[in-house]
Parts: sequence; C-alpha cells; structure tokens
Amino acid sequence: MTSQATWQSLNQVVATVNSGLVTALQAGTVDITATYQNVNGSVRLTVPQPVVLIYTLSGTVTDGTSGGILPGIRMSITTGTNAGLSTTTDSTGKYSISGISAGSMTVSAPATSYQTLDKVVTVTGSTSDIV
Repeated sequence: MTSQATWQSLNQVVATVNSGLVTALQAGTVDITATYQNVNGSVRLTVPQPVVLIYTLSGTVTDGTSGGILPGIRMSITTGTNAGLSTTTDSTGKYSISGISAGSMTVSAPATSYQTLDKVVTVTGSTSDIV
C-alpha cells in the first residue's frame, strides 16, 4: 500500500518523501500528505536542529627519552575548526581541552629545551592521546 500511495512534501526545503520514506533536509516544519484510493491523509512533522557533538581531547605529555612527565607545557590546537583552543599541562603532565568538535586537527606542544611536537589528531569520539 505504501508504494501505491501518492506522497507529497509540502515543503521540500525541509524534507522530501519518496514511496513513504521521509528524508529530513534541514530544521523546520513540513506537512507530508498521502493519497490512496481517494483517501487523503496528512501529518505535520517538525525537524529539529541537528545535535552538535562536543568532545574533550586529553592526554599526558612525557619526555620522549626518559618517559618523565612534563608539567607546564602549553598544548595548542593549531589547525582545523578547533584552532586556537589551548591549555597547559598540570603538575602530572596531564592536559584536557574541552569544547572540541569532530574532525582533524594539529595539536602542538612546544617546550623550551625540547623538540616541538606537532601531531595530527582526528576526533570521532572521546579521544585520549599521549603526545
């Protein structure tokens, strides 16, 4: 029956309909109508704004030679949509940068007397990385 009905979206900017399957395109309100054997029906749908997922990037900074922890190191995101976010490692070498959106970025850890480390990180969920 679904495939035999005639379907229509009255606001194709918000959603389309094909054989009864509604596809949301953007936030808004849309009326979906169906006609089958001279019987009409409709439903009003509200498409909400998409949920933006926010992540936290965290880890521990250590000396690459001795493995010792490095407190007081400035950790900065230098590329991508999160560029400009930064923090400083605590007394145990740990850092945490909140408010991260998913995607690829370069995390930079410059420190006096140490080689600067730039590492490309791709965030797709909760990420903890030792740099």
